[in-house]
Amino acid sequence: MYLVTTLGFDEKFQIRSLMRHSGEVEEVIIVKPKEADENKDTAKKARAALNSFQEILNKLGVKYEVIDIEINNLEAALIKLVQRFKELKGKKVVVNVSGGMRALILEVIFSFLILGMDVDFEMETEDFSALLTFSSNDVNFTELDEDEKALLIAVNKGVNTVNRLHKNLNIPLSTAWRRVRKLESKGCLKRTATENANSKLELTLKGRILAEVLSSGNEKGDFSNQ
Repeated sequence: MYLVTTLGFDEKFQIRSLMRHSGEVEEVIIVKPKEADENKDTAKKARAALNSFQEILNKLGVKYEVIDIEINNLEAALIKLVQRFKELKGKKVVVNVSGGMRALILEVIFSFLILGMDVDFEMETEDFSALLTFSSNDVNFTELDEDEKALLIAVNKGVNTVNRLHKNLNIPLSTAWRRVRKLESKGCLKRTATENANSKLELTLKGRILAEVLSSGNEKGDFSNQ
């Protein structure tokens, strides 16, 4: 697994992320702002955080790479990041955006969205009270037809197998399978087994959000191209 992490003036979030994924991490990619003036106090703090994190990675024997980004030049930053991140396609990637400047965080997130890569993002709150996680698929726009909306709502209400959908929605079993596969491809649904009609269906974060919005009476127009 590749751990991509944004770095600011403190390395604590990066260390915590590394420990969470202990044993899985093949390489850490550290993304940080390129400092124009190395003598500034902020540059010194950032350098100290980087040195501390590098020391820990070296002790653990974890391979790492540092990418310096000119965060004030959005286009240049995105080009540099996209060129590097495209090499990670097909690999498991976790992106920790708990540290660093807001511009840097946005540029890293935008880069993966531009590439359309399936990666997992995580952000820890400043007081360590919560870890927010989401997939890149959760933030892609999803166009749904009326049949897909009905299926999402049904799964959200507990109709959570293909067989039960077939009976509850009064549709052929083959149709239920087809709609489930379409919603899987759109990142709204996942199965616990591949081709078992009684295997449990689960909504993703995006699927749960869409189902709740649809169930609350906002069924028209928001998730279809009309």
